[in-house]
Amino acid sequence: MLAGTAFSFAAEADFVSHYLAIDPRPQLLDGNLGEWRYCHHFNNQDFVNRNAFYQDFLIPNGARLCNGRMY
Repeated sequence: MLAGTAFSFAAEADFVSHYLAIDPRPQLLDGNLGEWRYCHHFNNQDFVNRNAFYQDFLIPNGARLCNGRMY
């Protein structure tokens, strides 16, 4: 479940088999302890428009949300 979106078993299997390797969200955890990093600074609309993870997985599964907020 991501931000209140429940994925089908097929979508979860797709994520594990392919999209886990190209998921850009773990990059948000690469900062220093105590450093605030905002997903909309990294995954802005231009990034989302050309990123396969968002275009092929998150958006078709209704999950274009970050921290419970649409942007």
